[in-house]
Amino acid sequence: MTGIRPAGPKATTDRVCLVLLALVALGTGGWAYLAPARWYGSFPGFGLSWLPPLGPYNEHLAKDTGAMFLALGALAVLALLRGGVLPRVAGAAWLVFNVLHGGYHLTMLHVYGPLDQVLNVVALGLLAAASVVLVVPGRSGGDQPPRPEPNGEAGMSDETTTIVQLLLRERQGRDREWWPQMAATFWPDSQVNLTWYTGDEPGFVAGSEEMSGRGDRSVHRLAPPVVHLAGARAWAEVSAAIEVRTTVDEVPVDLTSYARLGYRVERRDGEWRIFSLDAIYERDTVAPVLPGSVPSIPAEELAAFRPTYALLAWHLDRRGYRIGTGLLGDDRPAERDAYYDQVFNWLHA
Repeated sequence: MTGIRPAGPKATTDRVCLVLLALVALGTGGWAYLAPARWYGSFPGFGLSWLPPLGPYNEHLAKDTGAMFLALGALAVLALLRGGVLPRVAGAAWLVFNVLHGGYHLTMLHVYGPLDQVLNVVALGLLAAASVVLVVPGRSGGDQPPRPEPNGEAGMSDETTTIVQLLLRERQGRDREWWPQMAATFWPDSQVNLTWYTGDEPGFVAGSEEMSGRGDRSVHRLAPPVVHLAGARAWAEVSAAIEVRTTVDEVPVDLTSYARLGYRVERRDGEWRIFSLDAIYERDTVAPVLPGSVPSIPAEELAAFRPTYALLAWHLDRRGYRIGTGLLGDDRPAERDAYYDQVFNWLHA
């Protein structure tokens, strides 16, 4: 079985930085808000006292400082739990604070003794460095995104099972014409890119229902999905055979298009739903339902379509559907590989 790193080096480093910032902020904030006078007199602890040399005690300002630190701590915790772009957002907020806060304290080092001066610089520098790490992108230039490890072992976690069932419910809803079930598997802002449709989820479900109402039905035979999970994001690939029964010159035929369905999935407020659906087309075939029948498809008509989905596109085109020409397919390996790179970059962003 092929596995994937559960988190790249950047994701692990981000978590360490977020934990550090959260602990500092929640500890300092709770202390300053709940016991402002004690905090003022003995911060940062360990027998040291850094605040009295900077000015007289003010309960209002002390409690406001505590509230501010608690807010920054909450942001760090949220970023730690939800992932996505939040670590970078938290890093930006912390960086603004640390630059302004640290800049002031560096101008006031003269009020301290040598030991306190060194400790101030170390503490301020550590917090600023953690902020910078969160803001800086994980990969740049020619760095490659994390890819599956050939000998890794991907465990079947509860979340993986949930995601697999989510994808199967989406396809089941599509094939069985259970439209509310199908719609419930997508986030409203999701995107879909297939032969006959490119757009958002509401349009995809509505278009599928309209297609079925016109008698254009298909069945999807699915292989077991492979799920790559990273925090609140996941990407799954499912090999699929798209089966359509139709006629060619009054000859009943079974058309089968082979593709790999790629699902980006996100967890929001504890719920997993599909964020995007893309297809990578491989090839398609057509065979007569009755042995001995010979369907005839003009070669010049097939030539108008990409070889990885020519038969499916030809069928849909004659049924009145507009077929995309820029879809992913094995006949365009550079675009296909760029998609995989994009997926794994997104997964570990």
